[in-house]
Amino acid sequence: MDNFRDINITSSRLIGNVKGYWESRKFPDYGFWIITEGKIFMKSESYSGVLTAGDIIFFFPDTLYECSYLEDSSIRYNHFLFESNNDKGVLQGERKLLYLNTPYHFKKLLDAGNLYDSKHPLGLILLKGAFADFIYNMTDIDINAELISILDDKKIRLIMIDRFIFDHINEDVTVETLAKHFGKSPHYFSKLVKESCGEPLGSRIKRIKMNHAKILLQETKLKIYQIAQSLGYSDSFSFSKAFKQHFRVTPSYFRENPLYLHNNSKVKS
Repeated sequence: MDNFRDINITSSRLIGNVKGYWESRKFPDYGFWIITEGKIFMKSESYSGVLTAGDIIFFFPDTLYECSYLEDSSIRYNHFLFESNNDKGVLQGERKLLYLNTPYHFKKLLDAGNLYDSKHPLGLILLKGAFADFIYNMTDIDINAELISILDDKKIRLIMIDRFIFDHINEDVTVETLAKHFGKSPHYFSKLVKESCGEPLGSRIKRIKMNHAKILLQETKLKIYQIAQSLGYSDSFSFSKAFKQHFRVTPSYFRENPLYLHNNSKVKS
């Protein structure tokens, strides 16, 4: 679609406040808060109720609300805009503040937010993927054809594909696995993945696994066989062979020479 270009994350952070804290305001962007601890009371024209750990509250732009902390509480604030010619037309709904209790999305959004905070190389793309997945699966608002067609946009498809691969990085992800998850036929999805990624699915999975292996080698003290297991390899030999094919050096050499990729810019990442 011509109008939609990207999801622009305006804010994603964990904030805590003490019992008795109160505020009333409105934001210019979309937002959803994940209640991670404690209990708060939310009120707007379309919703009034108590939220506890595990709940999610979704805002449309310019929604006026009141929030009272009934206990010491912490919330992950997530705010974003759609980069499009008509941002406020992407989502439609009469109720501008929605309460949701979706354990699946709670964990996905929280994990992605934590990776984003830690400046993980995949943090931004995984957070965008979690946003897109969350929005697409909300059944409590009317989603117009423009949002549904987001899944036909290459950039969003790639985000969601990468998100699924990363979530199942220790498994044997296949075209059939992805097709079942996204509700497409394997034949259709094979073409979709090649078009979205510019490379076969197997190459995309290997690239994501190798980049994650690079992080584990640099930032943890895990043994090579432990890293191999965490990435779904049956043994350290298979992992080391794949790593050397990708980066031209063994995992052990890379761990001992962390500037190798910096000094060899032609090596693919």
